[in-house]
Amino acid sequence: MEELYEEIYEDLYVTLTGLKHYEASKLLEIGMKLIGIKDYKNKYDQDAIVVVNEDMYIVGYVANSPYTVIKGTKSAGRIYDYLNLGGYLEVMFITKDSAICKVLSSDISDVLDFLDSTTMENIFNEFNIDD
Repeated sequence: MEELYEEIYEDLYVTLTGLKHYEASKLLEIGMKLIGIKDYKNKYDQDAIVVVNEDMYIVGYVANSPYTVIKGTKSAGRIYDYLNLGGYLEVMFITKDSAICKVLSSDISDVLDFLDSTTMENIFNEFNIDD
């Protein structure tokens, strides 16, 4: 099972979009670690994945439109079922309007060491996520 996991995520990239709407996106750097969290409250996109930095500020969303998904990356809809509550991402490239991130993990529990328990509780409350 672990081998299958490694095959799926070895070269899985997503486009981060909506950067111009979030101040925190101005702080993006190549190599920065981010967390993608399923946004169950999103009225406009049932497959929405919000992306936050280590300070829990929103930097954008995983792109889910053919107009915003950069060629060679997967849309939020394509990776949504592979993720449990969310995933751990790493910024690989940054453009003016978007960024490309590599999916490092398919389960937010893999990144609990990255965040303290109070921060995780705030995320669960903010996005109405049941643990």
